[in-house]
Amino acid sequence: MSQGAARDITFELSAPVESSTGFVVSDLPHFKYGMDFLAPGGEISSHWDHLDSLVPHLRQKGLEGASS
Repeated sequence: MSQGAARDITFELSAPVESSTGFVVSDLPHFKYGMDFLAPGGEISSHWDHLDSLVPHLRQKGLEGASS
């Protein structure tokens, strides 16, 4: 990692990231289309879900490693 800007950022996910309400977080533009530039020290944040709702949702989908 350098102190410079990040350029041509892309994301490759093995499956859609979905909240317990069915909202597909991975369809947000920065995940779907990537980003041309992120300034040094810059951050991007996205709200996924509340843990109390997310854990049962992940378990229902049969995903391993979901803990309470």
